[in-house]
Order: sequence, then structure tokens, then C-alpha cells
Amino acid sequence: MSGAEEPDRGQKVQSIVDWMIDGARTVRLPQDILGELCQRLTAAGVPLHRAAVFVRTLHPDIMGRRFLWRPGEEVLVTDAPFSMLQSDEFKRNPVAAVMRDGTVIRRALDDAGCPDDFKILDEFRAEGITDYVAQPLSFTSGEIHAASWTTKRSGGFDSGDLAALEAIRLPLSRLAEIYALKRTAVNLLDTYVGRNAGERVLKGAIRRGDTERIRAAILLGDLR
Repeated sequence: MSGAEEPDRGQKVQSIVDWMIDGARTVRLPQDILGELCQRLTAAGVPLHRAAVFVRTLHPDIMGRRFLWRPGEEVLVTDAPFSMLQSDEFKRNPVAAVMRDGTVIRRALDDAGCPDDFKILDEFRAEGITDYVAQPLSFTSGEIHAASWTTKRSGGFDSGDLAALEAIRLPLSRLAEIYALKRTAVNLLDTYVGRNAGERVLKGAIRRGDTERIRAAILLGDLR
């Protein structure tokens, strides 16, 4: 990369950071935030092939959610059951290690000396991935969640790519925490108050007498 290109790239990355700090207000849903973030990083020269964000949640049946981005596809959102925590697949995944230790994990798969310490790395190599980075997303509560990034470029991520991914890590953590807290609140209210009621409460329907008119059929029966 030439010296003339480096400042321009730095400005593009800073504009992404500014967009995130401002709340990524051009989109409303968390999956759309990841989609636009990846598009902006790609436009800034980061050769992304795959990106994923993993966020645990407070729900009686769901352990957490995964947001998966690939170029040209809609972001895929999947829920993970609590049983996943005990699976070998999860325990031997770098994401589990990041959530446990709070440290960045990088595996330069193009490098002959790359450690082969996670089962999923073989799948990445078979897919043609040359570099993998998993980052901790640290919430103000002390919880640690994770984001991961891959590329197929020969030689993997360069120093500018890694700097860009590190620059967006903290603002991504704050955005993920905001949306996770909102989802947790809705989940708990829906679970203990009723479906769809949680979101209405969060939108301000909290005063005594706040009601909603609905059309319904009522059956009265004498059961003997």
C-alpha cells in the first residue's frame, strides 16, 4: 500500500468509527448494523470474507445469538440453546476461549507455523480462508462477548486491516451492549408479562390505565 493510500484508508476507518459512536443511526436492527459495518470496512480496503458477532442473552430458553455476515448475503441470525455450552463444538471453538479469557485470538492459516489448536480451523482451511481473528467485545457489566473476522486474501490480513478491526472493536462493543440490553428487557417482559407486551412497555406504555384495544372472540362455557 502506498503512502498516499494510507491516510485515505485511515480517514475511511475513522469515518466508520464516528458512524458507530453516533449510534449507527442509518440502520435500526442489529443485523443491519453488522451488514453495513462490513460493507463500510470492505469499502475501506479490509478484505473480509466472513464476519460474525456472538452475544449471550438473558432468556429462559436461549443462551445467545449469532449474527453471521458473508458478502452478497443477508446477515443470518441464529439462536443458540443452553445445551450448546456443554457441547465439544463450543468448548473447542476460539469464540469460547475469547469469551473466557478476554483476549484476541489470531490464526494466520497461510503460515506453516500456525497453531492447529481449534477444530474449526480445518473447516476454514478447506473453505480457502487464509486468516482468522476473534476479538473480545467487553461490556460495561464485565461480560465478554465476541466478534470474529476472516479473509481469503493471500497472506491474510495486513497490519492496516488489523488496525481497522481493532479501531472498531470498542464502538462495536458499545453498540452490541445497547442492543443486547434492549433485547434482554423485551425477552424478560414478554416472558413474564406476555408476548409483545414487553416492547410496548419499553415504548412508554407504563402508566396505570395504559391499554390497547383489540378485536377478540370470547367463549363462555359451563364445564361440569
